[in-house]
Amino acid sequence: MKAVEFEIDIRDSIIKLPNEYKELDGRRVRVIILDEGEPTQKKDEKDEEFEKFLSTLSDDPKKSDIVKKSIKSYINSSETIKKQILKDAILKVLQSDYDEYKKPKEDLSSAK
Repeated sequence: MKAVEFEIDIRDSIIKLPNEYKELDGRRVRVIILDEGEPTQKKDEKDEEFEKFLSTLSDDPKKSDIVKKSIKSYINSSETIKKQILKDAILKVLQSDYDEYKKPKEDLSSAK
């Protein structure tokens, strides 16, 4: 019997194995959970920024229906894995838009 220990946040009742333990995938294991009593924050600042960006595009007539549908699915999803898959897909299509959105806005008062 092999024992391993790692810390992970449980999301949507899923414990994701770190890469160094992928050889355990598909094996029957005994799980002991030691709750540290601290709830994890659901969204980090990057996720919040990404959702603000998406909300600016969700009604953009220039974006295709599939992009808009993916954006709305991402915003409405509570499943961490689904959100990550959708985020990756959306960024493949909209990476340049997102990079432009994240750029600091030029200070208009200094332009005078």
